[in-house]
Amino acid sequence: MLDKISQFINSLPDYIGQGILGIIVTVVTGLVLGYITSKYFTRKDELTRIEGLLLEKKIPIYKEIFKRLESLNNQVEYTPANCSMALQIMQECEIKRPKYLHSPQILENSDEMRETFLAIDQYATENKIFFDDDVASAMLVFQNYIIAFVRFQAMFREQMEQFGVTMSKEICNVEHQMMIALGLILSEDLFQQTQKVTTTIRNSLNNLSFNHRVAPTYRYEDFNDPESTIFKELLQTKAFAEREKIITLITHFVSIGLLAGKKYK
Repeated sequence: MLDKISQFINSLPDYIGQGILGIIVTVVTGLVLGYITSKYFTRKDELTRIEGLLLEKKIPIYKEIFKRLESLNNQVEYTPANCSMALQIMQECEIKRPKYLHSPQILENSDEMRETFLAIDQYATENKIFFDDDVASAMLVFQNYIIAFVRFQAMFREQMEQFGVTMSKEICNVEHQMMIALGLILSEDLFQQTQKVTTTIRNSLNNLSFNHRVAPTYRYEDFNDPESTIFKELLQTKAFAEREKIITLITHFVSIGLLAGKKYK
């Protein structure tokens, strides 16, 4: 077939043969270019569609995190009478009494606090694939920060369990005063940490883009190296910078709890 076409073109005058050959080349080139262009734009349209879906998914996730973190800033005001034990232990530990006796409402119930903080941590972990770089970094620091509060409660509970003291009404009251003390100490600190994340989320929502997130690393060094970004950020918080004083404060409350446990056995 190709031989016949070639012979036919060769039998024509040169200017006609060259014209026909040029037309054939143009048509073939157009078909090839059209095929490649079609594939390219089809792929680009599909990527745009997927990125749009990811963006639509990201927005409600950011809004949910924003709402959860803002709720952590609800405050409870105490009088010296209903937080007297907390103030006394703070004084014994040489921790300065705040000007206003305000504490985050979330610390009013230590079990609810633990469940809320762990739920935030789980939600963030499950949806981190949708975060952009700035939000991912801010949330990672915040997740490690709030787990410190869970650990503070666990330190008290572990000691009660180790010495066979049940969480009676009296022991729960001691724990409640401990959480009030932690709230008085760390109220402003918790507020600042929530604001860092919510500000980052707000900036992300105000500057939505299809930029792809750089693949993160979750190495041991990232969380334990004093020179790592995460560790440095955490050390700037009061919960970590004054952890020795806080541990001393918890130890005092543990002693009170153990004494109360023996008294009511």
